[in-house]
Amino acid sequence: MLGSKSLTDGRVATCLNELGIDFETDADGDFQVMLEIMNGRFQQLVIKSETKSLGELEIRKLYSVGYQSRQPLSQKVANLLLGINQSSTLGAWQLMESGGEYFAAYNAHLAADVDAPTLLTIITAVAQSADSIEDYLTGQDNF
Repeated sequence: MLGSKSLTDGRVATCLNELGIDFETDADGDFQVMLEIMNGRFQQLVIKSETKSLGELEIRKLYSVGYQSRQPLSQKVANLLLGINQSSTLGAWQLMESGGEYFAAYNAHLAADVDAPTLLTIITAVAQSADSIEDYLTGQDNF
């Protein structure tokens, strides 16, 4: 593992270990997971260690990038992703910008104390959603 152990949330590590899922942590203590989707395709996910509170609920964010651009998203791509948001059961697409690059990431928020089987359901759904858009828009397997 890479990151600082003091920043990582051990509850996530416990669930991932229970599921037999390999992971690394980054400098922020976030978990980096690579899942095999199907047909030899893979998808990387980030599970945030940082949590936030909403009343009595402690939540964390999990996301997976499905599209990258050097310019803001085109209207066509943005409208496609917004349309998917309307019918999504679990998560939603968001735009992230870093170093002059734009990333469309499918994300979900979940209880910080989620159990391992529920975490597996969520990471599988997020990874499949992100990978399906990556495949549809680019035909590649970069993320």
